Amino acid sequence: MIETAKGKLSFTDLEHLVLQSLSSASFPISPSQVSCLLRGKNLMILVHYPEPALPFPQRVFRLIRDTLNSLDILEQYNILLYIVVEGENQPDLRTSEVYTSDVLEADFSIKAPLHISLSPIEKVSWLLGSINSSKENKHFKYGLLFAIATGCGLITLLTIAYALSRPCVLGKCEIITQASQPAEKIEQLLTSRVSHRAIVQTKSQLMTSLAQLKSIPPWSTYHQEAQNQVLVYQDKLAHLELLGDSLALSQQASSLSENSPLSIAEWQAIVQLGEEAIASAQQIPSDSEFYPQAKSLVQEYQANLRSVEQQLELEQQAFISFQQARQAAELGEVRQSIAQSSSNWQLVEATWQTAIIRLKEIPPTTTFYEQSQELLQSYLMRIGKVQKRQQEEKMAENFYNQGLNSAELAKNAVAVNKWSTAVSHWRNALNFLQQIPEHTFIYREANVLINSFRESLDTTQFRQIIVADLQKTCSGTIKICDFIITNDLIIVNLNSTYTQELWNMGLTAKIEKNPQIEQDILAHIASLEQNFQIISNNSQLILEVYNPQGELLSTYVPQ
Repeated sequence: MIETAKGKLSFTDLEHLVLQSLSSASFPISPSQVSCLLRGKNLMILVHYPEPALPFPQRVFRLIRDTLNSLDILEQYNILLYIVVEGENQPDLRTSEVYTSDVLEADFSIKAPLHISLSPIEKVSWLLGSINSSKENKHFKYGLLFAIATGCGLITLLTIAYALSRPCVLGKCEIITQASQPAEKIEQLLTSRVSHRAIVQTKSQLMTSLAQLKSIPPWSTYHQEAQNQVLVYQDKLAHLELLGDSLALSQQASSLSENSPLSIAEWQAIVQLGEEAIASAQQIPSDSEFYPQAKSLVQEYQANLRSVEQQLELEQQAFISFQQARQAAELGEVRQSIAQSSSNWQLVEATWQTAIIRLKEIPPTTTFYEQSQELLQSYLMRIGKVQKRQQEEKMAENFYNQGLNSAELAKNAVAVNKWSTAVSHWRNALNFLQQIPEHTFIYREANVLINSFRESLDTTQFRQIIVADLQKTCSGTIKICDFIITNDLIIVNLNSTYTQELWNMGLTAKIEKNPQIEQDILAHIASLEQNFQIISNNSQLILEVYNPQGELLSTYVPQ
């Protein structure tokens, strides 16, 4: 059992938690097994991967560290982490790291690659027996001394044999020759397009060569040469890892962008991945042999990033346009509910038109396009009804204004006694007002005017009849009179020529003593007075008759 701040934890549970955290991460390969061993305060964790080797061990170590940190184990033990690459008869330990409690906050860059046999580890207990000195005998002491001497000699012999059996101690060093093979792989990588598979294979060979070079012991004459080569390969490996990280991030961004259209958050995530891919490649120094590939990738990624940023901008603008369209539609509904006049409905139409324009701005490559098309059909139907109502209100206002204009012309005609013209204008005014639809805003006002205009038409038509009677009465061989009709009075002015002729006829009748002429004059005057009374009765207006000198001769009151 393993002691943690939260209690005890079994090896099986710890292995399961580490395996679960690595399997759920975004790695191209999942571990096949996780093994945990405890020796005192030393906790060993081995993560097994099948061939090819995992390309990014640092990520594995960081995930294991986070898992142990969440379990409060880091403060309790010295942690030793190993990545084991399997696939051969005897597994090969490619990379390992040692984390102890005094370097827990470091960058976890301490590396100590080892060659160990991963055969099952057996638990060994040393049993120290106590010997009672009081019961020892002399023979036993000599035997013990002999056994000790023999053991020391055997240990010395084994130590010498072990030292001589280490790589590159005797004879030529084949490891130095074999370790140069990654250079050929790197050369191939530099002359071809960078791929994730090529990076993984090159890293695998570099790590194998590093492990072989580090196995050369300090007492070998090739040790210094091996260490120099180790430093070179470690730099190459670090640069390859940066290149691999950049490529992996770019591929992840490319994979996400294939599922378009994407939301703003998804495009922002792709932008972040692209920026991280560029940043990773830019960390490769200019003196690195991988710098040309890194520079080429940076240029390619920057071009891709600009394209992604443009798509993100389109998505953001589509969001703004969609929101503005919804807001305009809500405002249009409010304005439509209170619209009355033609100008009100014109404003409603303009508001709906704004909503439609905003929806038409949304490109098909955005997530808002499908919703915008559904709303667009609805808004087009709404604006169609609004346009129809606006046209009806405008037409109603035109009829109303034309009716008012015709009424004004009728009043002007009445003022100058042009009764036929006035009747025609009153009829036109009524015709315009009667064409206004009942559901329009101005219909109520028009309906009130219709009743008034009908009364005015009736009055004018009646006055037209009175005028005809007056014209008939005042006409003759010699014009008898002129007249003026006001709202409550008819004024008749006798013509001076007529009165003079009548006077002459009367004088002639007296001179000639012709009674017939006198009777004709009296009959004419009686007929004229009778007509004046009839006109007064029909018009229900007082009729006053004046001589040419403006003197009132007679008044006729309607009966």
